Amino acid sequence: IDTDVTISMNTHLLTVTNATDIDGTLAVADNTLTLDGSSDIDGTITISTGIIDANGPFDGTNGTITFTDAGDLTLFSTVTDLGTLSDDNGTVTYDGVDQTVFSDVYYNLTAGGGSGIKTLGGDVTVAGDFTVDTLVTTAMGGNNLTVTNATDIDGTLAVAGDTLTLDGTSDIDGTITISTGIVDANGAFDAENGSITFTGAGNLTLFSTVTSLGTLSTTNGTVTYEGVNQTIFSDDYYSLTAGGGSGTKTLGGDVTVAGDFAVDVDVTFDVSSISDYSVSIEGALENNGTFSAQEGTVTFNGSDNQVFTPGSSSYYNITLNNAGGDEKTLVIASDLEIDNDLTLTDGTLDLDTNDPAISIGGDLAITD
Repeated sequence: IDTDVTISMNTHLLTVTNATDIDGTLAVADNTLTLDGSSDIDGTITISTGIIDANGPFDGTNGTITFTDAGDLTLFSTVTDLGTLSDDNGTVTYDGVDQTVFSDVYYNLTAGGGSGIKTLGGDVTVAGDFTVDTLVTTAMGGNNLTVTNATDIDGTLAVAGDTLTLDGTSDIDGTITISTGIVDANGAFDAENGSITFTGAGNLTLFSTVTSLGTLSTTNGTVTYEGVNQTIFSDDYYSLTAGGGSGTKTLGGDVTVAGDFAVDVDVTFDVSSISDYSVSIEGALENNGTFSAQEGTVTFNGSDNQVFTPGSSSYYNITLNNAGGDEKTLVIASDLEIDNDLTLTDGTLDLDTNDPAISIGGDLAITD
């Protein structure tokens, strides 16, 4: 299509076997434009509710891709550039096997095609919705990905040493893997039927309602609740933080922490005045905020030495039951007030290192 020339497809189909060169304008309405060869777009393609199915290499350098409605641009091969891409309508789908996702600002973005790995070629922003289809992997590859609206992961999303920001709702029926990067979920989060797998010291920060964390790995990673007032989902965690600098984080059920548990400054952690849930910790407990123990029990049940930093809070029941035996210690970092019982089943309570004052309102039970 030459410069200053417009072709309007109206309701008709257009299929091109070899090369397509658009220097003018091609208007796709509610029909399908199939481009089986290479595409060189120096002009403009407008897409209303129709589909552009680009199966060959696609280069929109110096061109414009304008969505005027909920149309689709599907890309099967190499993408050199998308030119000036509108970010207020439309969906771009990468449906090849193994592809590089061009660094750009999209409206809706889908990693599709039913197979393969789609690797980000740079930072990507999605102004609308982001979808990873079943059996498809999106690898962030050290780049950042920001999603404004809904995220739907039915395949796999691999977060390396980068940041995934999810500002809308997140529905995880597939898998998110996190190495040393950060998943910053600011909207409602639901991983029921899905998996959150930490392979390194990564972070999952949760600002809103958490319906489920699916199958959550307990050998790496930190989950931080950073909203104002939140319910902490009942689960087994590796490391857990009640953070965000304000508000109350209330247990929704018993929790087990295989690593360390921290309560940040100016944050209240509440075991629930209604149910008095329990907390089991295999690593360290560091309370820099307020630990509202109600009538719940904190159990230190690691297999190695542990450290307990009580802060200024009092606790109801404390139990030491270290699987490593009496040679493993629980170091008390500062003065400790226990409103009810202290139970020593296995392990050694270290009162020498910091010489803390211990106050027990109930019974001291030594069952070892």
